Order: sequence, then C-alpha cells, then structure tokens
Amino acid sequence: VHVRDVHGQAIEGATVRFSGSTVVGSSTVVTDASGVATMAGQVVPEAGPVAAIRVSAEGYATEVVGVLRQRRDDPTMPRVFHVTLSVGGTIEGVVRDAAGEPAENVAVFLQPAADEGSVARTRTDAEGRYRFEAVGAYPVYVTCGAIVVPGIGVAPSDIALLQVRPGEVVQHDLRLPTQELLEFVFHVRDEKGQ
Repeated sequence: VHVRDVHGQAIEGATVRFSGSTVVGSSTVVTDASGVATMAGQVVPEAGPVAAIRVSAEGYATEVVGVLRQRRDDPTMPRVFHVTLSVGGTIEGVVRDAAGEPAENVAVFLQPAADEGSVARTRTDAEGRYRFEAVGAYPVYVTCGAIVVPGIGVAPSDIALLQVRPGEVVQHDLRLPTQELLEFVFHVRDEKGQ
C-alpha cells in the first residue's frame, strides 16, 4: 500500500488496517519513510465478502479502499494499492445543558453515517467546548449525552448529520436532554396472579 498526500508526498507513519477476510499474519501495519506499508500474508477468500483496507494518519481524513477477491488461479498474486489522503476538516462547538449553560465533561461522539463501527469520542472542556479534527469529507453524525430508558434503550439527546470539506471548520452546538424524572410502575404477581 502506497500512501501519499494530495501533493504526491509520501506519508510516513500512516496506519493501514486490513479487514473483512481471513487474515494470515498481521492485519495492521504502518507506512515507512517512503509511504509504503507491506501487508504480507493476507488472504482474501474466493467466496468471502469483499475485504477493505482502512488508511489513517494524524491530521488526515481516513480513507477506506475496497479490495477485490484474488483470482482462484493465483491466490498469492501481490497487489499494489495507491491511497491518497486529504487533509481533514474540523467540527467543533459548545454543548449546553437544558438551561442553555455550557456543560463540562460531556461525552461527544462522531460517527460516519455509512460506517456504524467507527466511532470517535471526545469530552467537553470547562467551557463546554468540543472539537474533532481530521474529519473526512463524508457525512457524519455528531451527538452528545443520552437518556437511558430501562427496557427501551438509549435515546441520544441531540444529533446532527454534518459534512465538512478538507480544511474547513464547521461550528455546531449541541444541547443535552432535559433531566425529566421518569416514573415506572411495576406489578409483581405470583403464579396464581396474586
């Protein structure tokens, strides 16, 4: 895997993760000074799902590359992938409580809309500010706080679908849920209905 920036410069230290197949050997490697990561021993099964290579580096938006299955007649055929990482954008804002005051130490989550397994998390500072850097140029959900309702699940307090361009800073404030008291009534009966 050859990893470069948009100007063609090699990116040293990028993390390259291989997933979605039967893996023999390491599934995560790091690029060298020339921007190259060698993933020896990877096997993509003929009948399995299409595998993916996820490339990430500090300050750059993560890229995911689909990998086609290898040919049955040459399963060890080397493959060369060229991945270009672009500088990511930034999403920042302030989390406020129900009274409109900045909320300190609140968990804020960022998740790509098309990838439920990849969640970034941060916490607000003393002024209620949060910040995500190196966000890719694809739709993402940003949310904070949650209301936990036993037996029903978790409902996010505030959620936004945002998209940021490379180098852009998007400002988006969030609001925590009101702390309403939920009352539950349980009836316990024996096997006779008493």
